[in-house]
Amino acid sequence: MAVLNSRSSNQKTNYITQAKSTILQWTQRLQVGQKIACGYGIALSVAVCGTLVGSLLGDHYNQVALEAQEDALQEIQLINHLKIVELTTRNKRQQLITYLDNPQLLQHEVLELRQSMTEFRKIWSQLQVLEGDIHTQAGDTEEEIAIVQNFMQTYQGVPEAYLQKVEQLLDVLKQENWHPKNIQEAQQQLINFDRSQDVSRINHFSEALTQMVVRAAGEYKDAEEILLSAQKIAIANYYY
Repeated sequence: MAVLNSRSSNQKTNYITQAKSTILQWTQRLQVGQKIACGYGIALSVAVCGTLVGSLLGDHYNQVALEAQEDALQEIQLINHLKIVELTTRNKRQQLITYLDNPQLLQHEVLELRQSMTEFRKIWSQLQVLEGDIHTQAGDTEEEIAIVQNFMQTYQGVPEAYLQKVEQLLDVLKQENWHPKNIQEAQQQLINFDRSQDVSRINHFSEALTQMVVRAAGEYKDAEEILLSAQKIAIANYYY
């Protein structure tokens, strides 16, 4: 058995030696031009592989950056819309007190305020859905996800509680319930509501929205920088 193993090992060694010798002889027989051509072929293969990998990486990061930009831009637009609607609702509510002695104008303002409140609810619902979607996707950092989740948990029921209290005020101001003798009582109710916890919470909510816009703008800028880097990679591959 030892003899057989020795013979097998010797045969393998001979095969390897013979293969090396054949390759060496083949390269020696190549003319200078052929050797250069082989060298270029190897170099070109390496270059093509490198360019292909670089192109794939560039395309990947370009796509990631574009999606991040789109998400951030949509978030910024929706938050800004919500802030505008919230401010409109607030201003119209605060102006009600100036129309108490004019029933016709008062009912007009009440109608517009109700429309703003409907829009408020709609945009807030859209933002909740959007934040739930884009911040559960891959790519967001744990810190970003935690910030959004904290915002949503903190202010989950705040807008609706505020709007329900405003509706209660508007019920008092309904045309069929309105009478000049109610002016003083309505004034006091509007003043008290302006000092209530519901108004304080909605004011904090509005401030938090501003911070959310700042955060989303930062994400947009980060995506812009990634996109720029991806474009540089693409340009470098093109000239390479």
